[in-house]
Amino acid sequence: MAFELLQDIENTYRDQLPEFPTLDDYLEVLLPSIRHFSEDLNEEEFFLEKPWKEVTDEEGVFQSILHFFNAEGEYLKSIEGNVSKGHWRQMPKGSNKLLIELKENQQLVRSELFDLVYMDDDFMILRKNADAVHQKGRRFLFLANETSLGNASWKTAVEKLYHDYKGEAGSYNWLLYLVILVIVIILVYSFF
Repeated sequence: MAFELLQDIENTYRDQLPEFPTLDDYLEVLLPSIRHFSEDLNEEEFFLEKPWKEVTDEEGVFQSILHFFNAEGEYLKSIEGNVSKGHWRQMPKGSNKLLIELKENQQLVRSELFDLVYMDDDFMILRKNADAVHQKGRRFLFLANETSLGNASWKTAVEKLYHDYKGEAGSYNWLLYLVILVIVIILVYSFF
């Protein structure tokens, strides 16, 4: 039993990220495991006033795309330094649905509804609401805090997300194993 316990602890830190061909495939596998560690949109300090770099695996896309969610619902999108303005808001208030509207010359040019599926200090992952998968479009808008990750590739960003999760899950596993060990010790000594 003690050997199995040590083996489980070791495996928590040894697990390697499986290989998948696309960013969306990685996220589909990772998100169910990490979703419960996520913050929500009501905790605005996690996403407001930060430079969020768009992470993509699309071939030939080498542009620097930054998203800014500012106070009062101001939304800015910078593509290679060219800035477009718009608005963001929760739909409905208090939910984890995010409406992003982009305007040019005061005209609405794009309006998209996303579900927040994961957010922490380093990552904000939004899933396109409804039938994005059926339209063969991207399923996720994967944003990484530019301050933390800089110009990391999409695979590096996914690996960081995975290892951050494994570290968080590993901490909980250590605590669980410690509690079990204390219980076992108490039971053993109670028989003597």
